[in-house]
Amino acid sequence: RLAMLGSSPALVHHIPAHAVSGPESFWSSPPFTACGHVWTMRSGPIGASMGLKTGSNYFCFLPHGHTERLRCNLYFARLPGQGFKERRLHDWPVELAGHPWGVTLKPEEIERCRQADGSLLVMVHAIGLGAAG
Repeated sequence: RLAMLGSSPALVHHIPAHAVSGPESFWSSPPFTACGHVWTMRSGPIGASMGLKTGSNYFCFLPHGHTERLRCNLYFARLPGQGFKERRLHDWPVELAGHPWGVTLKPEEIERCRQADGSLLVMVHAIGLGAAG
């Protein structure tokens, strides 16, 4: 236990291919705990609710039963041997506490991160609460 003192939780999500394959493709993780609070991670196409087809996807966190703001890094795995794409989520504004907030990936970034079966693997490394500095 002492070896884990001060470490941050990490969680890996598997987003199925069908959930990142089109303008009507949305996904939500099961609830999980990070930094002592419950969250879900959600993804979907940007602008779909307005009929826009940007090709970009959002990956956001939704707080459940609280108004904390998660500060974390997301690591999108590429194919084995090709590394990963890192996106930092350190800028959740205080005025949007309690609302979803996250990052986006452009279509070409999503394609580089697709696994052999078309899915995405995303590791969430929670750092703390609130926006950085």
